[in-house]
Amino acid sequence: MIARLRGTVLAIEPSAIVLDVAGVGYRVHVPGSQLAELGPVGGEAVLHTYLHVRENEMELFGAVDAATLGLFKQLLKVTGIGPKVALAVLSTLDATALRHAILAEDVSRLTEVPGIGRKTAQRIVLDLKGRLEAEGLALPEGVPGAGGPTGPAEDDAVAALVSLGYNRGEARRALAAIDPGLALEARIVAALQALSS
Repeated sequence: MIARLRGTVLAIEPSAIVLDVAGVGYRVHVPGSQLAELGPVGGEAVLHTYLHVRENEMELFGAVDAATLGLFKQLLKVTGIGPKVALAVLSTLDATALRHAILAEDVSRLTEVPGIGRKTAQRIVLDLKGRLEAEGLALPEGVPGAGGPTGPAEDDAVAALVSLGYNRGEARRALAAIDPGLALEARIVAALQALSS
């Protein structure tokens, strides 16, 4: 029904934005990872949106790009996934990381999302992997998993960053940008520098 909005940012909330479109303020729930892309209060923003209707309320969910909104809608087709959980998934993993996790069947990566247990993560992979492959998406040759190297050394680096107060999603994203050929300690130091900048 409401597929796209363009307007002035009135307010940015922890998981939503209020957008003034021709004098009407729309509250749109947006993945936390995209809130920074929407610019400052008073600036203009464009959102692709999905109107979720329940018996007693209507809520708008949106994303900066159509691909992320498409993944949001795909997640809603998974049994047990509602719009709030789908939003949490896309707040923890951006669209690229989520696609990689599903295609690589990386259940542990999906369980990093608050509210997603192992069974739900397996259901996401089972329900969505075939759909993504049908869209022509596949992991490139030689990619072992979602978003970078896996294995004991990678797990140790993630565990070290988690022990310092970062969540597993932040740790994996930081490590994905670091040369996997570096020694474990060097990767952890580089990831810490990236996380603190």
